[in-house]
Amino acid sequence: MEAGALSAVGIAVAVASMVARRLRAPSVLIYLAVGLVAGPSLLGLVDPHELEEPFAVALELLVAMIVFEGAFSIDVAYLRRVGTVVRNLLTFGLLLTFVAAALLAGLTGVLLWRVAVLFGALVT
Repeated sequence: MEAGALSAVGIAVAVASMVARRLRAPSVLIYLAVGLVAGPSLLGLVDPHELEEPFAVALELLVAMIVFEGAFSIDVAYLRRVGTVVRNLLTFGLLLTFVAAALLAGLTGVLLWRVAVLFGALVT
């Protein structure tokens, strides 16, 4: 594991958090943009294969932190105003997406039916 790559990730997270706060944007969007630019697909500043096991552990912790942060940024008053729409999206929309994705993957023959059903669940 290269300490420089791990340091670059830490610095990028800190800078991205400050930029997100200043722009009043969700920090997840800034993290994704920084990861895309610094990762192997564009600039190649950080190679995930160099980081080995600590990268996997850090990734799991960061995903948990992002979900935790998202839970605290929910505007409950706004959610109450649009509650009916949200309820419909989370019930009918979820069911429709699951069925449509599974049927599309299964009927086109792209995936076996067992895998198509799993694909539908993952897409939802």
